[in-house]
Amino acid sequence: MINTGKPFILFISLFLISCSLKVARVREPVQKKARSFLFEELISYNNSVVTLEGKAFVMYKKGEKTFSFRAKVAADKNEMNFRLDINDFVFKIPLITVIQQGEDVLVINYSKKTFSRLQYKDLDFKNMIGLNIPKDILVNSVLGEVFIIKGDIEVSEPDNLLLSINGMTEKENVLFNEKLMPIEALYILHSDSLLVNFYKFNGIEKEQFPYKITIKNEDKLLQINYSSLTINSPINSDLFSFDTSNLKGFTRLN
Repeated sequence: MINTGKPFILFISLFLISCSLKVARVREPVQKKARSFLFEELISYNNSVVTLEGKAFVMYKKGEKTFSFRAKVAADKNEMNFRLDINDFVFKIPLITVIQQGEDVLVINYSKKTFSRLQYKDLDFKNMIGLNIPKDILVNSVLGEVFIIKGDIEVSEPDNLLLSINGMTEKENVLFNEKLMPIEALYILHSDSLLVNFYKFNGIEKEQFPYKITIKNEDKLLQINYSSLTINSPINSDLFSFDTSNLKGFTRLN
């Protein structure tokens, strides 16, 4: 017969307490490691591309209507330079050009023969392309990046590869695939929501970049399909010059 006296009970109690302490000591670091790991992966991914030049086929859907365009994109993140040229899909006629140099922006509307000089904080893409999308999310998404809101970082379950960021009035959920590439970013902005998806990752200069990017807001969808890309190569600074000498007959709006 087994002796169930006090020495044995004391031994069992100490053993159980020891196990519970070990579990408590392991769980918390695992959660912290998972939280920082996914966030660090996202930062590393965003920083992997410094310069970019590309050509893309752009499709904009609103309800049952579909519009197609050709686009050229150029960016130098270190210099805070960005350029977007949107052309007619069939005749390749220039429609809109947006050039950013730091905090200064030049917007050219070729169809209306107007141009504007403004600050980046005053830039509103809704007036140009009809999309109610915050400019930071739009620009970052076009460049294959995940825009990161400011807030507390959480991981619901480490195995889900889901990173959550909770801001004061905003929320962001970033989903990763098994290769730790961000494939989806859901933004809850006040009472509105915005979904960005990244597809068709390809290796370019040892870095992964999504050749297909979609941005969805209610019944509106913007789809960007890159046909050619060059990343992390020197870019001619003339691409970002504010040369308006060829805009004769254009009206300056401000």
